[in-house]
Amino acid sequence: LNFIDPEHSKAITPTSWFSSYKNPTGTRKVLSLASPSSHTPSSVASLLHSGWDVCISGWPPSDLAAAQAMAVKTDRADKLMTTVVVDRKGVAIGMVYSNEESIKRAVVEGRGIYWSRSRGGLWRKGDTSGCHQTLYRIDLDCDGDAVRFMVKQHGSPPAFCHEGTEGCWGDSGGLGGLERTVKGRLRDSVEGSYTKRLFEDETLLRNKLVEEAQELSEAKEQRHIAEELADVLYFAMVRAVKGGVGIEDAIKVLDERSKKVTRRQGDDKKERIEAANQILSGKK
Repeated sequence: LNFIDPEHSKAITPTSWFSSYKNPTGTRKVLSLASPSSHTPSSVASLLHSGWDVCISGWPPSDLAAAQAMAVKTDRADKLMTTVVVDRKGVAIGMVYSNEESIKRAVVEGRGIYWSRSRGGLWRKGDTSGCHQTLYRIDLDCDGDAVRFMVKQHGSPPAFCHEGTEGCWGDSGGLGGLERTVKGRLRDSVEGSYTKRLFEDETLLRNKLVEEAQELSEAKEQRHIAEELADVLYFAMVRAVKGGVGIEDAIKVLDERSKKVTRRQGDDKKERIEAANQILSGKK
């Protein structure tokens, strides 16, 4: 279940997609319901159980949420559904529980809302801590017995865990950790920080990006390739953070491009190659 850009709107997309957990890859069986009034949330859930992807127009968020909840299988007496919460990079930040009521409220309000077993009621993430979540999508797993919420975590810092960390398994490493570190350097760099120097010297940053990309293109051994790739990712991250762009923004672009039917020819750009050669030769 996908949402229209929730950073600017709480509305559900005019056309909403439900993907069957029985048909995650390969040939898709797609059913478009142009007149959703002839169907119910229960009938849509049955279609999903049969392996259909369903495209619906015109349903209110409450009915969309009900169809999503009914599609989940649970053998628990309390009817709670295991829910994995991930950020927009797909990194798991927590495990919670949902039920039909909490999913309905999450969809209607466009935010992370779950079911608290200890409180016996709705848990609107962030109402107490201030670390609320923007909801981007809801998915079922391959067996249809677990739910995944993809969210953007907010807060200062943006923490899901009550311990104040990014997730319940601590802060992430890898690219997420690199992005967090670089953003920290932008906010508060110590004197002598190389990252701070890159933020302040656009020419140096540009030249290092070109230099490291060239070294990556010429690397032969696997270890050397990995090292040069790490260098490129570091300098690219500095450039992105300086421009107010993060990993999630790049992922969004990649996802958009993956849906395109046509592709560019992809030839190299002679003028850009010449500009890079001038940088590498020390003429600029």
